[in-house]
Amino acid sequence: MRKSWFTLIEVMIAITVFAIGVLAVLRLLTSNLVMMDKTQNRTIATFLAKEGIEMVYNMRDANIEKWLPWNCLLTNTINLDLYGQGDADKACERYFSSGANGGDVLSLGFSNSGYFFAEHKPIEINFSENFKNFALVQKTMKVGEKDISRYTPGQSDETWGLQIFGRYVVFKAVKDGANALPLDSVLKVESHVLFSKWASTGEIVLESLIWKK
Repeated sequence: MRKSWFTLIEVMIAITVFAIGVLAVLRLLTSNLVMMDKTQNRTIATFLAKEGIEMVYNMRDANIEKWLPWNCLLTNTINLDLYGQGDADKACERYFSSGANGGDVLSLGFSNSGYFFAEHKPIEINFSENFKNFALVQKTMKVGEKDISRYTPGQSDETWGLQIFGRYVVFKAVKDGANALPLDSVLKVESHVLFSKWASTGEIVLESLIWKK
């Protein structure tokens, strides 16, 4: 009887040790999954930040091809052909940096037309407000005969899915010592991408220079 009693205690101890081990493994797996998800979000955010800078370069090159000012932001109602014909003098609603010291903020993305979506918006101090105002949502768009999934400005809904990223681009003056270089010749571009998923939040910032060719 005493031998059977000690055997039961040993079984209970073995089960307890096994359960502790399983819980430790599960906790490690959960931690790894969370870390992998956060790493994936940071990687996508980095690509989106790089894409924001590339969009600015492409907008500059498209302006030059249309014989427009290199830093022009087209109005939503303008209709220009390949050579910039058709009220070209009224084409620019504003410029990459219209303020005296720079600091203009744009929401950038793809559009269904031949030009990029660009909207001037004020920036907030609060992370959640900027995340909402500059929301990026994943949307499938048809290009030719193919369906391409890409991130574009908009609000999340049942059709577009959950918002994870937000992006805005800031144009700033380039300083040469204490003096700022002319805004119509060169600008510093900051591409900010915010990401938030569950308890994981963060921001990726990439910088570059853009100038008149």
